[in-house]
Amino acid sequence: HYVASGIRQEFAALGYSEETVADMLVHYLYGGSRRSKQLLWFCYGQHIANRLRENVAVKNTKAIRCQDCGQWLEVDSKDNTTNRCVPCYLTYRKKYKAERERLRREKKRMEAMAPQI
Repeated sequence: HYVASGIRQEFAALGYSEETVADMLVHYLYGGSRRSKQLLWFCYGQHIANRLRENVAVKNTKAIRCQDCGQWLEVDSKDNTTNRCVPCYLTYRKKYKAERERLRREKKRMEAMAPQI
């Protein structure tokens, strides 16, 4: 704790706020392939976590079960239309389109066979 507060005081002497120093250090340390990040998190971890909470939006999700295969999946909580996983949905749409096309062709054939008035 003593080391961390000493480091924070030295950075504060430069005239920047702790949030700004944390932002600069994150940009410097995570911008390349540097390994020494433990001290950063020890000194400024709380500020970094607060910035992440402010800047990263977390989606509200809900878990639903696919009505075809039973697999659990997460979808947006406002989405009330999704009830299948992606592979099952693609299979369902393929079958649905084939059935619609079959009905269309049957209707066309029936119209052609009907007597002309």
